[in-house]
Amino acid sequence: MCAEVKEGKYKTRTLGIFCKTREEWIFSWIATWYIGGCVVPLYDTLGKDSIVWIIEQAEIKTVVTTVPDITRLIKLKKEGKINPLKNIIALEEVSKEETKAIEECGMKLYNFQECIENGKRSKVELKPEVYPDTLATICYTSGTTANPKGVMLTHRNYISVSEGIASLEFIEFRYGETCICWLPLAHVFEQFTVAVCLVSGVKTGFYSGNIGALVDDLKELKPEYFGSVPRVFGKIYERTNNQVSKLSGFKKWFYNKGVSAKLDYLRTSGSTSYSFYDRFVFSEIRNLVGGKLVLVFLGGAPIAPDVLQMSRIWLSCNIVQGYGQTETSGPILAQRADDIYPCSIGSTVPNAEGKLIDIPEMSYFSTDTTDGKPTPRGELLVRGGAVSPGYWRNPEMTKKTFTEDGWVHTGDVAKVWPGGYLTIIDRKKNLFKLAQGEYVAPESLENIYQLSSYVSQIYVTGNSYMNFVVAIIVPREDTMAEWAKKNGLDANYDLIRKNDKFKLDILKDLARIAIESNKNGFEMVKNAYLTKEPFSIENDTMTPTQKIKRYNAEKKYKKEIDEMYTRPPLNIKE
Repeated sequence: MCAEVKEGKYKTRTLGIFCKTREEWIFSWIATWYIGGCVVPLYDTLGKDSIVWIIEQAEIKTVVTTVPDITRLIKLKKEGKINPLKNIIALEEVSKEETKAIEECGMKLYNFQECIENGKRSKVELKPEVYPDTLATICYTSGTTANPKGVMLTHRNYISVSEGIASLEFIEFRYGETCICWLPLAHVFEQFTVAVCLVSGVKTGFYSGNIGALVDDLKELKPEYFGSVPRVFGKIYERTNNQVSKLSGFKKWFYNKGVSAKLDYLRTSGSTSYSFYDRFVFSEIRNLVGGKLVLVFLGGAPIAPDVLQMSRIWLSCNIVQGYGQTETSGPILAQRADDIYPCSIGSTVPNAEGKLIDIPEMSYFSTDTTDGKPTPRGELLVRGGAVSPGYWRNPEMTKKTFTEDGWVHTGDVAKVWPGGYLTIIDRKKNLFKLAQGEYVAPESLENIYQLSSYVSQIYVTGNSYMNFVVAIIVPREDTMAEWAKKNGLDANYDLIRKNDKFKLDILKDLARIAIESNKNGFEMVKNAYLTKEPFSIENDTMTPTQKIKRYNAEKKYKKEIDEMYTRPPLNIKE
């Protein structure tokens, strides 16, 4: 059922998995290894072009999937696409109509549970030939611009990334405890989380399938471990702050006293626990996520410093930021126990190494200093057993991204601070030039502007015909409500978003942040379009790893961006 395919020295059998995160995903993943094959994940939110590209490039003959996605596959087959696909293994019952449509497309239909039962009755003895450098997964990047690239990941890669994190001195995974699995298993971050659980004897529980109900799932499962992305904690932060703002009198005083005491203790000891205040002030907030969290591992995108700091205080558990890419099989840098800096991604794990190389065109050098102390800056390169051998059937990009001596170019610009920890300060790619010849790195600006209390999400853009940048902003609802109250207006979000004074106040706050961050005048946002529609997977403006799809966002808001440039930049000094 799984066709044999080759790429260079690699020979394998590919099985596609096309569904949300669920236990059958992991069953299929591991079962494929037993035939010496590898899994090719497909995000359930993929667009048509990406589905076609992945199935055809990886020559996927068989896909494990669900009814909604079967409908999409049938449609593509009828359009004369995804020719390699011959078999569908359905995770649910399929209607007679769709069964007939599958057969008419020249495909065969199998039931997942029946495959399991047939396997139990089979007398065939599996003798998998699996070695460290055998392919385990071809994990396609979510892709913010062109076609996704198929990152080849080996069994050595998974063992190495798991070992790197598990060997950190302050992390102890205890046999029999629980981790919640909810991020897309099509992405390497959740695959890493599951791999660590498997080798550590940690039980894996699965979310209900509805991200909107994730907090309820956490309450029900009560996990000790939780791999997450910053957006979840942003939502918890907003919800908790809304509740805290309603406190008064003694309760407000006692809460503020607890925050102050825990902040001091966190800064001096690095500990997130303070038994008295944890019990009498913060237990209700902690119980929102089950009440038993010991370790949260954050990845995928930067988190706002205030959100991270307050989350550590409220939840009383280790919240560790890490850094990795699909090309590194997951996190290859992580914070240490004494590293509580909100913007830090820590340093390389014990079984990996990193280095910075100069980027002269962006004025980043290894000789850079801050306040007279060495603070090298440059593109981050990493090396270790977790680094992928390259891209599937893409030798040109493999040669461009991976060096012959094992380093991978991350494309991210890092800064090493005197304490030895790193922060990501910029992106080597995604530059655009303004009319005056100055280059702008929009992702770097978005990271700092995200610190504004007005901003939930922001997309910064510009072009070589104009001399200033503009932005698409999703305002924070709690801040909108406070602003409306302060200005004597009703909390009508649609009207507030169209209020010129509200927009001006946002731009002034962004300018303040830009000045505090030593940004240039041309990097200040001079006009903005405020929208209530978030950047999301559903509207195809965000990847499953919470990165904005720049090309799609530019296309979606082309009219609004063009209109902003027909008007002179707003005077934010008034």
